[in-house]
Amino acid sequence: SRRQRQMCKETASEKIDSILRRLPDYFVSCHRSYAINLKMASAIHRNSAIFSNGRVIPIGRTHYEDVKKAFTIINTLK
Repeated sequence: SRRQRQMCKETASEKIDSILRRLPDYFVSCHRSYAINLKMASAIHRNSAIFSNGRVIPIGRTHYEDVKKAFTIINTLK
């Protein structure tokens, strides 16, 4: 289904920053090994992003403030 495709895990040998430059702004790096689609996140906590399907993705300390700010902006626009 479309929703499953939006929540899929992708792997790449390319650096996340390079991939993110080609994606819309609602995709953000949240950890050195992860990027997330903030439109699909249901909550952001200090150390994790929570999705409606129950998936939990870690948020690194250095990424938290930027992720939280972007999540707030995205959810204000909904």
